Amino acid sequence: MPKVKYFIMFLLVWGIYFITNFLNAERGIYSFNTFLDNLIPFIPLFVFFYLIYFPFVLLPFLFAKGKNFINLFKANIFIILISNLIYVLIPTKIPRPEFIADDIPTFVLNFVHNIDNNVNLFPSLHVSMTFLALLVISKINKKFFLIALVLFAPTTLSTLFIKQHYVLDVLSGLILGYAAYKIYFKKLK
Repeated sequence: MPKVKYFIMFLLVWGIYFITNFLNAERGIYSFNTFLDNLIPFIPLFVFFYLIYFPFVLLPFLFAKGKNFINLFKANIFIILISNLIYVLIPTKIPRPEFIADDIPTFVLNFVHNIDNNVNLFPSLHVSMTFLALLVISKINKKFFLIALVLFAPTTLSTLFIKQHYVLDVLSGLILGYAAYKIYFKKLK
């Protein structure tokens, strides 16, 4: 199957998130708030790192060829399906801080909040999919690893600083991303 067909299938499956996000908008009954979450400041400027997620997740697809491309596709689908199953079984919600959209970062963050409900938190897709991307890039295109790492760290932190996720969502995202990598890339040299 040509790469374009895989890419279209990937985007369609990725769209499941928006369905569960809509369905869970009024169902978020669990909160994984910890004392650590209360110590993390609200920093709207990090919304720009949060948005890096979309191109970041697609980046390894540019480098992957053959079996690596197929495994990357399967690993991402695995993450999306497992995450959305958990979202349905354990609907979570995070309270969002009130703010006035009076500059570019808060305007963009307000836009993000308007299209992405404050549910579907555990595990964080932002973290699991970007961690998978980082791990795959580290193996198939080492010269981009440092750039990927520099993008991964603030993207992950952004989920906390703009109050889209709790610390436990981030940790579970790291575990899921690593598990997907180990399942689908265990023989990658």
